[in-house]
Amino acid sequence: MIITDKGNYIKGNTALAPEIQHNEENNKKSKAEKQKVIKKRNLRIKNKLKVLRNISLIFIIGVTLIGRYGKIYSLQKQLNTVNQNVNSISRENENLKVELVRFSNIQYIEDVATKKLKMVRPTKQSMIYCDMNKEIFKYDNNNKDENKVSHNTLKEFFSKLF
Repeated sequence: MIITDKGNYIKGNTALAPEIQHNEENNKKSKAEKQKVIKKRNLRIKNKLKVLRNISLIFIIGVTLIGRYGKIYSLQKQLNTVNQNVNSISRENENLKVELVRFSNIQYIEDVATKKLKMVRPTKQSMIYCDMNKEIFKYDNNNKDENKVSHNTLKEFFSKLF
């Protein structure tokens, strides 16, 4: 401990604290440096935001493309199944046309009738001829008469009332 004046004791280090000179030039330089640092920091933040924006846009575009390709794939699959169904139905239709031609053949019908159904060819004595120009069946006119009768009874009923 060193005593310098009466009653003033200095405790600790005896070195003098350096005096700070407040210069306007230093203040201007420090302000300019601070502004540069702030600009650099803002520029880095803007660059990071641009990169994040670009990454998010690419992600959204990628998800959209994958979704559309999935939809196209499902539509293509449905189209293939419909085409297969059309082809199978057209083949079945052709088979039915071939069978129709085979069954419409008179010789085939005659063979089936004589062999499978045990039918016999008609003779001249067993043939019956019909004149198709005449009306064979008479229409039932009873329904018309009943309608007329009910109509007449209604007329009679109303005529009696008035």
